[in-house]
Amino acid sequence: MLAILKTGAAYVPLDPGYPAERLAYMIADSGMALLLTQASVLPRLALPAGLPVQLVEQPSALEHDPGHAPLPQQLAYVIYTSGSTGKPKGVGIAHQALSRHAQVSVGFFGLTAQDRVLQFSTLNFDGFVEQAWPTLCIGAALVLRGPELWDSETFYQALHRYRISVADLTTAYWSLLAQDFAQQGPRDYGALRQVHAGGEAMPPEALQAWRQAGMRHIRLLNTYGPTEAAVTAATLDCAPYLDGAAPAQMPIGLPLAGRALQVLDADLALTPPGAAGELCIGGALLARGYLGRPALTAERFVPDPHGSPGARLYRTGDLVLWRAGQLDYLGRIDHQIKIRGFRVELGEIEAQLLAQPGVREAVAVAQDSAAGARLVAYVSPAQVSVEALRVALAAALPDYMLPAAIVALARLPLSPAGKVERSALPVPVLESAAYSAPQGELEQALAAIWSVLLGVSRVGREDNFFALGGHSLLAVRCVTQVNQMLRSLYTQDAHALSLADLFGSPTLAAFAARFGASAAGARVGESWHSLRATGDLPPLFCCPGLLVNAFEFQGLAQALGARQPVHGFVSHALGSERWADISVAELAARYADIIVANSPGGECSLAGWSLGAVLAQETARQLQGHVAVRLVGMIDPVLGQFDVAGGVAPALDSQRERALREQWLPRSGMRERWEQLFERMSEDEWAWFVHLQGRDIGALPLDGDAVHCKEYLAWSIASHALMLRRHRPQRASASARVWIAEHTRAAGVALFDSRAHFAQVLGEEEVAGTGHLDIIHAPVLWQGLRASLPGDPA
Repeated sequence: MLAILKTGAAYVPLDPGYPAERLAYMIADSGMALLLTQASVLPRLALPAGLPVQLVEQPSALEHDPGHAPLPQQLAYVIYTSGSTGKPKGVGIAHQALSRHAQVSVGFFGLTAQDRVLQFSTLNFDGFVEQAWPTLCIGAALVLRGPELWDSETFYQALHRYRISVADLTTAYWSLLAQDFAQQGPRDYGALRQVHAGGEAMPPEALQAWRQAGMRHIRLLNTYGPTEAAVTAATLDCAPYLDGAAPAQMPIGLPLAGRALQVLDADLALTPPGAAGELCIGGALLARGYLGRPALTAERFVPDPHGSPGARLYRTGDLVLWRAGQLDYLGRIDHQIKIRGFRVELGEIEAQLLAQPGVREAVAVAQDSAAGARLVAYVSPAQVSVEALRVALAAALPDYMLPAAIVALARLPLSPAGKVERSALPVPVLESAAYSAPQGELEQALAAIWSVLLGVSRVGREDNFFALGGHSLLAVRCVTQVNQMLRSLYTQDAHALSLADLFGSPTLAAFAARFGASAAGARVGESWHSLRATGDLPPLFCCPGLLVNAFEFQGLAQALGARQPVHGFVSHALGSERWADISVAELAARYADIIVANSPGGECSLAGWSLGAVLAQETARQLQGHVAVRLVGMIDPVLGQFDVAGGVAPALDSQRERALREQWLPRSGMRERWEQLFERMSEDEWAWFVHLQGRDIGALPLDGDAVHCKEYLAWSIASHALMLRRHRPQRASASARVWIAEHTRAAGVALFDSRAHFAQVLGEEEVAGTGHLDIIHAPVLWQGLRASLPGDPA
């Protein structure tokens, strides 16, 4: 692409994942003079006769710059967007506009040569333009994402692995990240300093999630701009809305250099502040127009009646108004919509449907659902084969333009004026008619995840994720949640599922089989697992907290380096003994036996997180005289829920107690387990338990006793709290170092008294910006433990 720009030519990006018919149209419509591609892609393309092809595997004869500068108004690139006529339209941007926008982007990105910018967009969307070219112009590094969309955990790991400092994302994907990160709580985001969200209206509730994720220090911009205005035309710094209440509709912001924003009425007259009108964009950075579409160009690019001679305006079709010096977005004037950041002309979908045999009427609409905005198509007559229409659309339209549902009706409802009455169209039923119930606990658990994500009441084992309304972003969220369940059930032997697994196995039964294949070889119920089996230093054994398996220590193991053997114990609450009334001393004795058998040099180190810290201290005590313990790392050693720093048991709330026993407990499938647990509690512990359930007893979980269920988690928290209360720690002869999460300290949670129970505490450090659940992933902790271990593994 750089070579194309250097010659003064224009590039036309083609996504090989698009349907062959659409690619053939774009190749012919653009009038391209040369196709640059790969040998593996070439067989998929229908090329016009005589079109020269250059394979990237075969270098051209020219190995030097062409030696001439392109003219400012020469085309730089043509990007195809959805078109209302049924065919995509090419937007042509000149070299002058591209060069100027690259300079403007360096400014509002705040780029320096030290930055690392994520290339998030694929090259056929205009986001690529301002992610790639400004980065290269300033001498910064471009981090290539690759073809697969990242789930939130992969994104987080990539932030650290590649030291990404700037990320320019679609609004839908940014919102997904914000919500997933909020569930993790504040943590370290590495070098990330600025994030942009653009492509559609910014949901204010995602700003709250951004705050909860501890990302307020990262500059957040809401960006707006159509392809016809050379990508971003306006930005809004969201900082004021992160500290106060966000408005119901986030403003668009103010224009960037080289653009002017005007709000005009139907006669192109300026509207007064507070009055709605069409947003028109002026300035020198507009597109030349639509390639080969002079009439459409004249319709959308009009003379600016308020500008200098020759000035133009682009009519966006967006309805806006000025309010308090900011532009508020109100919606669309026409039938163009945004789906997850993608621009979609509903007319293009309708035209493709009407071109199919037997279709008399067709209309496409965007509907809100629990899974977000989705496309739905309606056709008549009722005898039309919906499945045949799906196949035909998939052969002509990109994935993001395919309807989540196609509904065949005898006739479409009409208004008295003879137009389609969109409000009278029935809501589609996305559940399959032939329902087959999920089989076994695994399929039922996956069905529950799908049901919530897709907003459907039930999911059958033969139901297709995408036929139920799933799309790429929901697929990301599905894979994230399923991988969390996978890791809670199995050790690190279980390989994480990817988006490819869901796309390749989209039915519930098939996806469950893929889940089972990922778990194959995972030693369910085993008490320990090697994260790094080799190395010349004394091994480190990691003791788990509640429902923690070896996977949680994987990042720590990697950070400690190749010389450090690392083994992790798996919480007994994930295995066959999860219901056992077991003591800290009994668990520690089992750990000690394993450590003695697997410490060939007669020495080791221990690390324990949460409850695992108490286990690590007791294990170190029991190893005395058997294995020399060089260090015990105590990581956020909190006590149970019945232990509050300086706290006194509350008075028993009889009203809550009655509601718990009479309203909630009879509905629980774990009733017998709960009653056995309650019998083990003292009066003070029972008072604490009732108090901690809150006033809304009806909101307590009732989802069952599988290890991934919230009800089992609540039972385990209470059971482990009793185990800790019964434990009477004795002094260990080992030395310890303590790390406390900042939010744990601030909350006044009761902590294990390390100084009273170790021969020596070498130091105590508060890990800034972390909470109890994410301290184990903090690089500061990893570095501190690495420096404290014997031999400082390098």
